[in-house]
Amino acid sequence: MKLRASALNWSGKDKESMNKIANLPTILVVNVSDAFKVLVDEAIRLINCDILRCDNKNTLKNIRKKSPAIVLIQCRYPFEEEVGLCKEIRRVHNLPVVMIAETSKEKNRLDAFESGIDDYITGLLNPKEIALRLRAILRRCPATKALLNPQNAFLINKDTQQVSIGGIVLDITRCEYRILLMLASCPGRVFTREQLCRCLHKERRVSSRTVDSHIKNLRAKLSALDPSIQFIKSTYGLGYSW
Repeated sequence: MKLRASALNWSGKDKESMNKIANLPTILVVNVSDAFKVLVDEAIRLINCDILRCDNKNTLKNIRKKSPAIVLIQCRYPFEEEVGLCKEIRRVHNLPVVMIAETSKEKNRLDAFESGIDDYITGLLNPKEIALRLRAILRRCPATKALLNPQNAFLINKDTQQVSIGGIVLDITRCEYRILLMLASCPGRVFTREQLCRCLHKERRVSSRTVDSHIKNLRAKLSALDPSIQFIKSTYGLGYSW
């Protein structure tokens, strides 16, 4: 069985947690008007993705916190604010950005592509075309390929404290579970050894070397399922990230 890195799934009794059990990619929908909302929502459902909505000013914060697979921005006249937002995103993030707009003026399209977007959707729009364009981008994005295949799901069940990949349950200790849960709860964030020590304080006082030992064991167990993936990354002098 060949696995690819995928996102975290939480199990729980609340409705939101149950909806996320399929480990779906998230599309961040920015500034979409009521007129476009039904169209965009239907398109995203066609490709089996989760939807997260926000306005322009909260876009960068949501990208950092939620790590979406694609950012979909509706452009409204004048275009300066959305074009500026795309430039801000591109300066700090390397993820696909798509614009959707009612107008197809050449200057607007050129400005949008010069800001670093991956696609510009306009004209007589229909949900199927939008869905196909988004799916094509997901296929080209290595970080999201696995999310399209539920057999590659990485799941953390907080009720049973079990971790599974592709349906295979990992044999991990309680300390390893707590470290993995902390790392995977915020992909890309670097946690210091001191922070990881504090997450184990309920077990016993631990040292940085103990954390390093747990990380080594976790890597070995994860690598046994797919040695081609670096699930846990070391940042020299800082700590570890998922």
